[in-house]
Amino acid sequence: MKIRSGIIGISNNANARQRFFMVTPELSRLSKEFKNKFDMEADRTTEHHELAPSAFKRAHGTIDKIKAAILSHGNPFTTEGDKLYNVITLAYIPDEYVLQILNADVTGQMLYEDYVSERINGDVSLWAPFQPERGHRKL
Repeated sequence: MKIRSGIIGISNNANARQRFFMVTPELSRLSKEFKNKFDMEADRTTEHHELAPSAFKRAHGTIDKIKAAILSHGNPFTTEGDKLYNVITLAYIPDEYVLQILNADVTGQMLYEDYVSERINGDVSLWAPFQPERGHRKL
């Protein structure tokens, strides 16, 4: 189907707009008929690739690996005490970083709101690069 200036000018041309929207379902129908005639869809699988048996096997294998890692390093949910520690190395987190880790969600939300409000109010250009907050250590 030809339209003057392509699809770009279709909103200004009522006749072209009507032809375009009338021909689309017809082209779809013709395409389906052609594919059915030559049985082109028979070779394709009709299920999602993550529903295949191999995907389930891979997922269960990954779950087993995670369980084994937790059991080999100790279950962090059964440990008594209130000190934070690294699950893999069992090293305790220094007290100066504990509050920062525990409040990461609150701090992140606050920094996000500040970032958005600065750009909406026009204090900072919308396209200005993000400046990391000073004093916050990357974890």
